[in-house]
Amino acid sequence: MGVAIFSNLFCLVYTPTRHHPTRLFTRAFSANSPPILRTKSTDPVVVEKKVNQSRSLLACPICYDSLTWDVDKGFSMVPLISFLYERGWRQTFSVFGGFPGPEKEFELMKDFLKPVLGGNIIDASCASGLFSRLFAKSGLFSSVVALDYSENMLQQCYEFIKQEENFPKENSILVRADISRLPFGSRSVDAVHAGAALHCWPSPSAAVAEISRVLRPGGVFVATTYILDGPFSVVPFLSALRQNARQISGSYIFLSERELEDLCKACGLVGFSCIRNGLFVMISASKPT
Repeated sequence: MGVAIFSNLFCLVYTPTRHHPTRLFTRAFSANSPPILRTKSTDPVVVEKKVNQSRSLLACPICYDSLTWDVDKGFSMVPLISFLYERGWRQTFSVFGGFPGPEKEFELMKDFLKPVLGGNIIDASCASGLFSRLFAKSGLFSSVVALDYSENMLQQCYEFIKQEENFPKENSILVRADISRLPFGSRSVDAVHAGAALHCWPSPSAAVAEISRVLRPGGVFVATTYILDGPFSVVPFLSALRQNARQISGSYIFLSERELEDLCKACGLVGFSCIRNGLFVMISASKPT
């Protein structure tokens, strides 16, 4: 299988699509150049430059072999939804959902992440990179991967990074990928964070199983989401009913605390714990050593 990889300050890796399951699409970030898309399904891997630690994390989501890098340019424009994410939308999570706010959430998750401080971290479904930037600027991690399926969110993340003074760009990378097909080698990642994202994933079980695959033994998964608890959450058939309604209507998946714990256990993670505040919950689990 051939891949097209590129090297630059920030990078974007497309995982295989439904229509082309053996292809990787790649595109680099450039604010001044038109969008360019390359696909290579038969060419050999191209090696251009020696990669640094953060880039060497990447692996093919099909065979899990390490990826190498080539150069390309181009990126899409930022739509309104990406523009508004940190300009009002994220703030409503605190007003209506009990989210403590980014700074407080960051402090809470640091307690869960203590065993893996100094390692690498993936900020999964990073949106415009709110926590990716906090992770990078904290100096607590050797490398930070901002990962999202949306090009537009990653472009907005890149724009925010360009506005930051003294941002540690050498330890940061932006990656476009499907949360259920992560382009990283098995047991290669120290920590995965998913902020306000789990309820948006089409298949939380597929996503958490993939996160479990890439985590090293002792690696930590931390996530925040909205929680659904109450007198009816213990009725077994209602869980399946909610999942079916999600597939039909496209609405979000809201799980109970017990369901979140069962999800982590089913995907091979242990030591489940959580912090709750109203509809907000922060969960943590780790890969067995």
